[in-house]
Amino acid sequence: MKRLIVRQKWKRHLAARSRHELRARSRLAGNPVDLGNLRATTRKEIRLEAPVVFSLIRNTDETIRFLARLRKRGLDRSVFVDLKNVKDLTSDAVACLLAIIRRIRLPGARISGNLPDYPMPKAMIESSGFHQFVRTSRDTFPKPVNGRVIKRANVSEAVEQKFNQQVSYELVKFAMEKLTGVAVTHRPSYAVLSEAMLNTVNHAATEGHSPEPWWASVYYDADRERACFTFLDQGVGIFESHTLTMRLRLMQTIRTLSSSDILKKILDGEVRSSTGTDGRGNGLPGICTHCRAGRIRNLTVIANDAYGNVETGDFHKLSLGFDGTLLYWEVVRP
Repeated sequence: MKRLIVRQKWKRHLAARSRHELRARSRLAGNPVDLGNLRATTRKEIRLEAPVVFSLIRNTDETIRFLARLRKRGLDRSVFVDLKNVKDLTSDAVACLLAIIRRIRLPGARISGNLPDYPMPKAMIESSGFHQFVRTSRDTFPKPVNGRVIKRANVSEAVEQKFNQQVSYELVKFAMEKLTGVAVTHRPSYAVLSEAMLNTVNHAATEGHSPEPWWASVYYDADRERACFTFLDQGVGIFESHTLTMRLRLMQTIRTLSSSDILKKILDGEVRSSTGTDGRGNGLPGICTHCRAGRIRNLTVIANDAYGNVETGDFHKLSLGFDGTLLYWEVVRP
């Protein structure tokens, strides 16, 4: 009996090794990048082509529409993410793409894809930290010399600490070292990250669910000499989590105010915090103050169906709602 058991184990070992070698040969044959660490499927693959301008801050509606299709299609079948024709890419889109890929974790689903043909967007993906979170067909990729991406999934730690100081310091110091050559802090960016993390813990999850995880990234744009920060959660968004005043709720109902108008009022500090706690509700207005004082640049907020750029004053309603809340801002070389 012992001999029979050993023989069966040996057969299973040989079969497993054979499967491993087959996958290795497949990778060496130059198969596409496997963007998601998900099981393979025999279902027909759907090809989704990313916008030529793949950017939430520059091409908001089209990029949200592409990401929504990816999220929906990835739940029930194999998807090939075609980035080949992307000419213009911003780091906020990289963070959102990663967040959706990593969120789709269903058995039988598989997300694969390729890299842009154009040098700039290809270099951004390869040096942003994107490949730290996905499997690839290549053995090695360039180190993320220009970017850092961090995911906070251990929500219990975030709840306990309110925000993760180490993450904030790591991203900010990386950015400042790229900008100035010295790994110093940048208090406005640290404040934005801290407030965003705290808001995610307190407001992003639906009622009765655990706090929503978040993604934070920074990318050094050497051509423009700017550090580009992104903070993203895929929770309920500002308007679903924020208790509006009765006056604003009435105006929203009768369409006197659009969601973008209300977003502007929130950022201007005209809407009290939903917690009702003294000192709360100053976070987002405080972030706007940093932008208006020039300490951070190009501050952009996207939540639900509202878009707002504080620096340009562009606030408008989106044609399609965004799942969650995105904050984007830049720091310029001193």
